[in-house]
Amino acid sequence: MSTQANFDGRIDTDGDGVFDSGVFYNRAQPVGMYNPNSFGVFDMHGNVWEWTEDCYHHNYIGAPTNGTAWTEDCQASSDSDTDDLRILRGGSYTDRAGNLRSANRASYKTYLSHDSVGFRVARDLHMEPERDQRKGAGAAPTALNAAIRGRITFEGVVRRKPAVLNMEADPVCAEKNAEDPKTEQAFLLDDSKGLANVLIQVKSGLPEMEFDAPESEVEFTQSGCIYDPHILIARVGQTVKILNPDGTLHNVHVFGKVNQEFNQAMPKFQTELEQVFDKVEAEPFAIKCDVHPWMNAFGVVLDHPYAAVTAPDGTFSIPNLPAGTYQVEVWHELLGASTHEVTVTEGGTATLDLALKPPS
Repeated sequence: MSTQANFDGRIDTDGDGVFDSGVFYNRAQPVGMYNPNSFGVFDMHGNVWEWTEDCYHHNYIGAPTNGTAWTEDCQASSDSDTDDLRILRGGSYTDRAGNLRSANRASYKTYLSHDSVGFRVARDLHMEPERDQRKGAGAAPTALNAAIRGRITFEGVVRRKPAVLNMEADPVCAEKNAEDPKTEQAFLLDDSKGLANVLIQVKSGLPEMEFDAPESEVEFTQSGCIYDPHILIARVGQTVKILNPDGTLHNVHVFGKVNQEFNQAMPKFQTELEQVFDKVEAEPFAIKCDVHPWMNAFGVVLDHPYAAVTAPDGTFSIPNLPAGTYQVEVWHELLGASTHEVTVTEGGTATLDLALKPPS
């Protein structure tokens, strides 16, 4: 896997018979999955194309030389196309490595949308004092520019591959999975034993900081009669939007031990509902469907953003940390939990690579 960008690594860019990386995720990845550039900015190339203010021109003749956007005398991409086009830059997860260049550009109609096209939001790095400062008079703002990254692998004999889920009990589920059958989610390895669905979270060591509940919702879907994500990370007070796009009866049964147990049926005509957890619950709790016994997941509710779930190749990233020494817990539903001390310096990145073993 490339450590710099998310792109289609199945392509031989150089024509030497060697794939760029051999990895293709077929979707955008969370911010922080790949290393930042020297300015600390993530995903300047790959992941998703980014809109710019410039409109389309056939070449750079007449372009501004003072750094301002080029928004005058916009041109169409063809004689029959009269719509103004805007410029995209950076490449996306669907592109080969050669397209991930600052000089490369593409044009796109502003009224169209695609999951490989997005935009970058810039903001002041200093958060509001009550959220960004340690408590106490005269405390200095805490720099949130460190990170913990790593890869979790499995050390042991793999005795069998994940079994294909038998969904014949519900014809709708069976039909949705006929072409691409879902497998068990508890123990997913890639070819190099990278382990997916491992929960990594900072358990202690954070300075006294307060984080407001995110305004954005976190989605928990039952698409294809399987829970996604397999491990739900929600924040206290954050809205969890539970989706049912399958057109069949589902049920979401949350076995919270700190938060109140939640059990809600979702008939086929109910496509979504919302749930808010009001207490910290850092120990993973089970989520099950009482209708479809193969549907299961886990969840945690945190009062900080410093947690991640490993990707299909076992990698993870926890960005925007303050410098410090932390107790970091690594948890897997079959292999158990372990705690590791990790120290990060201001602006630095600490590595936590682990090989998990079967319980003795």
